[in-house]
Amino acid sequence: MEHDGVFPRGSVKKIRVTDLMSFVGTLELVPGARVNLITGPNGSGKSSLVTALCVGLAGGMKTLGRQKDAAELIRRGCSAFEVEVTLSGGPGQPDIRVHRRTEAAQGRQTGERRRRPQKRQRTTQQQQQGGASKAAGAAGAGSEGGLGEADDAEEEEELDGEEEAGGTAGGGARGRGGSHTTWRLDGRAVPEARVKELTRQLGIYFDNLCQFLPQERVSEFAALSAVELLENTEKVIGDGHLLRTHQQLVDRSKALRAKREDLARTRDLLAKLQKEQADAEPEYRRLQRRDELKEEVKRITQKLRWVEKQAKEAAVRRAQQAVQAAAARVAAVQREVDQAQAPLTALNHDRERLDQAAAGRVRAIEAQARKVETARRHLEAAEVALKQREEELQGLRARSDRWRAEVARCQEGLRKVAADQAAAPTALSAQQAQRLEEIAGELQAAAGEVGGAEAQVNQKNQEVLGIERDVQRLETAEQRRTDRREALLCKLDGAQRGSRQLVEWLAATRAAGGFRGRVLGPVLLELSPVADAAWAGYLEQYIGRRGLCTVMTEQKEDNNKVQDWLEANGCTHQLMYVRGGAQPVTHPDGEPGAYTQKYGITHTLDQLFEAPDLIKTALCNSNGINTVYVGNNHTHSTPVFTALLRDTPVTRVFTPLGLTVATHSRYERGYTTQKLAHLQPARLLAQAGAAGAEEEEQQERAALQRRRQELDDARRELVRLESELAQRRTARDALHQERQRLLQARQRIQTKLAELERAHGDYSRRLQRLTQEGDPLGAVQQLSQRLAEEVDRFARLAGALGEQVRQQHELHRQLAPLQLQAAEMAARKAPLQRAYQAAVDRLAAETQAKGAAQQALDVAKQVAAEAAALAREELGGAAAPGAELVAAWSGWPEDAGGLEALMADKTAEMEAAQANLRGDEVAVLAAWSRREGELREEGAKAAAYEADVGRTSQEVEELKASWLPELQGHMAAVNEALRRNFAAIGCAGEVALTEAGDAFESYAAEIRVQYRAGEGLRALDRNHHSGGERSVATMLYLIALQGVTRTPFRVVDEINQGMDSRNERKVFNLLVESSSRPDTPQCFLLTPKLIANLQYNEHVRVHDLKPIRNDFIVMTPGLVDRLLLQQAAQREEAEAGQAAGQAAQPARRAAPPPRQRTDVSLFGLGQLPWHLLKDFMVVRRAAVGGEQN
Repeated sequence: MEHDGVFPRGSVKKIRVTDLMSFVGTLELVPGARVNLITGPNGSGKSSLVTALCVGLAGGMKTLGRQKDAAELIRRGCSAFEVEVTLSGGPGQPDIRVHRRTEAAQGRQTGERRRRPQKRQRTTQQQQQGGASKAAGAAGAGSEGGLGEADDAEEEEELDGEEEAGGTAGGGARGRGGSHTTWRLDGRAVPEARVKELTRQLGIYFDNLCQFLPQERVSEFAALSAVELLENTEKVIGDGHLLRTHQQLVDRSKALRAKREDLARTRDLLAKLQKEQADAEPEYRRLQRRDELKEEVKRITQKLRWVEKQAKEAAVRRAQQAVQAAAARVAAVQREVDQAQAPLTALNHDRERLDQAAAGRVRAIEAQARKVETARRHLEAAEVALKQREEELQGLRARSDRWRAEVARCQEGLRKVAADQAAAPTALSAQQAQRLEEIAGELQAAAGEVGGAEAQVNQKNQEVLGIERDVQRLETAEQRRTDRREALLCKLDGAQRGSRQLVEWLAATRAAGGFRGRVLGPVLLELSPVADAAWAGYLEQYIGRRGLCTVMTEQKEDNNKVQDWLEANGCTHQLMYVRGGAQPVTHPDGEPGAYTQKYGITHTLDQLFEAPDLIKTALCNSNGINTVYVGNNHTHSTPVFTALLRDTPVTRVFTPLGLTVATHSRYERGYTTQKLAHLQPARLLAQAGAAGAEEEEQQERAALQRRRQELDDARRELVRLESELAQRRTARDALHQERQRLLQARQRIQTKLAELERAHGDYSRRLQRLTQEGDPLGAVQQLSQRLAEEVDRFARLAGALGEQVRQQHELHRQLAPLQLQAAEMAARKAPLQRAYQAAVDRLAAETQAKGAAQQALDVAKQVAAEAAALAREELGGAAAPGAELVAAWSGWPEDAGGLEALMADKTAEMEAAQANLRGDEVAVLAAWSRREGELREEGAKAAAYEADVGRTSQEVEELKASWLPELQGHMAAVNEALRRNFAAIGCAGEVALTEAGDAFESYAAEIRVQYRAGEGLRALDRNHHSGGERSVATMLYLIALQGVTRTPFRVVDEINQGMDSRNERKVFNLLVESSSRPDTPQCFLLTPKLIANLQYNEHVRVHDLKPIRNDFIVMTPGLVDRLLLQQAAQREEAEAGQAAGQAAQPARRAAPPPRQRTDVSLFGLGQLPWHLLKDFMVVRRAAVGGEQN
């Protein structure tokens, strides 16, 4: 975008207009690169300038919101208009000049609107083509310059005066309305399409209200729907790719929904065919299975016979082989027996000789062993005696040490016991003994006091329990009186025996779901409380006690069930069956309200209470409560009552004096008899207790209050007695504890004395015994001599034992070789013996097996012959099965047992399948084949649809992933800028992106504003917000778009209409500040006036359009410059003098900011203060020959 006065590519550098609308001759406007404020009174040509910019760059006529035909833009009296717009080519690039000339048709009056022609009827084919073209145009709107062109084309088709799209090779286009337009681009003739392509490349969209907002369409901006606002916003963001992607998403999502609908229809048809096939499949499968089973049974039988034949032949071969093998084994085993017998006989002879030699050696060894054993016993005895002497000697010294230690310990113990006896007390002190005797007397007195207190507490407890029982009984009675349902149950029990039991049974049966319909009753429990005692008396008197005990049912089965229960339990309650159920209550003798004013009638009996509709219906049917009226004292007067009976069908009326029943004579017309029944007080329906029981109830309440008071007093007395009892028990326990402590002290003294006496006796006796025994060391010498003698004897015996052992060893050494030879022979004999015996056993077994094998061979040959005959019969005389039959047998069991079981199963299955067949076998097979084909065809369609839906879904997701995050980022930036803009003017506002999942046509951008505190954010709406408020919101939104837009320029026409000066100033400041930033588009703001003392900067250029009255005056630019410079100098001198005079008055308000000089060049004017330019507008005529100066 523009920076430091450089025009960005596509921005407007100059506009040159000739004879367009209100412009006379040629006008040139040289805008600035940033903000251009175009002011002027109404009729000065501001909107004409906007129109010139639009039509000069091939904008649609619908965009202007005014004329429909370009010929209407030609100034009255002229034959053509011309517009030339010079656009910047960008830094370092040449400018782009777009020239348009539109001529009026011959004989056409310019500047006039034509009447709208009647719409032409289009054929169905044309409508379809038009719809297709519009859809194509919508799909390519982002790349073809916007959505509005298709709408323009459609509307132009209805108007004879509209221009036609397209052009000739020379750059001209002829409209059906009688105008001809030529286009030139940089001096070369081009078609209109080339100009439109240029504007699209530059990002200029005149149908986007966010970029081009003429005066006639300002109101449309506020009327934009949220969806349209998002589309217009997408157009100005970047190069318009977001809108193109959005439209692609809309088209793809619509196509995706259509494809999903096709897929759903195909799946439905496929499901229908599958269901039909599934329904027919059991019969088809049974038929198919029956035929398969027949063939399978036949082939199983063939295989069974063949397998049996092969098995029998194999058995013959095996039997022959078994006989041959058995004969060979018998011969081989016989040879083994002969070979094993020879070495065994030789070994037995050698073993007998060796056994005789070894037996002599064994006898000699046994004799020597007895000698060794005798010597060993003698040595062991000597060893035991030696050890005894050593132990005696060692034990003697240890006993001497222990004896001395024990004597010393006894002497020390005697001295310690004597000292303890001297120090220990022998009895309690005199004071303790006296206190022990006193405690005995005090304990006896305390026990008597505790016993008396316990008796008082027990007596008081019994008294409290009795009072509590009385209070509970009286409270229960009072609760029953106050509980309405319980009271009603008590009344029902009194009026009709078994009512409580009936109510409990009905409740339990309802809870268990035992009734088919409603079962209500007794009636008394279903009625709401009747507040008026008189009304309660009317109802009870008319319905009766038996009626109030009635049970209502609406189902015959429920009626019978209740009747059975009543009979089984001996209850006499009335039972009423309401045929047809509940019905609305009507008043056949007239509504009571119609008789109120004249006769004093207020209600009918059915209006005096609330109850379920079934109850009211039953009472109306049985008792006629809807025909019994309730009146007041006025009703009972004779004239009124006579008129009531004469003029109305009413015959039964309750009044405060009683029930009056009128009977009309059947024989004498006009003769009526009246019967008055006096009123009876209500008992069952009465809210309070009966008059006779009221006094009794009061007495019971008084008794309850009195007993409660007595209970409180008794409980307080009980607490006091229990406290006294606890104190006495505490005192008694303290005495017990003191006595126990004294007794324990006395017991400890006695125990201690006894222990000391016992210890003294023990020590004395032990010391006396030790003294008598003496010291054990006195016998040491005698024991030492005996030990030496035992050592000499042990040595002699050990030598003799060694000699005997040596002789025994020599005998064993001579026996060992003989034993080794015997073991070797035994080892050699054992396997030889086993081998021989095994050979003998095998020979017997093989001989027997050979006989059995020969017998089995004979039997197998006979059986094989029979099986071969059966197999040839099943195979149709063939000796062996064919290859096809063998292939069919694969997968079946190879054994006869398995085949027989399989054949039994298949036979049973075949018989069951045959029994289940319907008989229409041919039709079933034909329908099955037809549906199979349709299923394959529809399945292929469904697969193709699914693949198409998957591809389209992936495309939608990919487009959404590339579009939505970028859009969200831009909208967040716009929202943040809009928030700041609203905050800058002391209000609040935001723009919210509304997402709708895959419904991309419903994505929207909604502007929400808050102009007053406490109002809350609210969507911008022309019905709620004023024109000024909408204008403020529009400008602030356009300003917020500055940061994300990539359009080269933006036009806003008279947007400040309706704004107050405060908001206009704030909006203007925001516009100047935002448009002065780098990378912001060029801005044209048109307004009829500007408020005073606005703040400007070097980026703002003001263009003031004021027509000169004499438009024939031609003023040269040099003259205008001199006049303006003189006037500027005069004004500056006056302002300087005024400022110097005000400098001496500091208390006065601060001077306004100095006016800024702006680089403004209007129609060739030089550098002037912006406010001076408001006084002039130069109009130059076109030169002769059509050339402009």
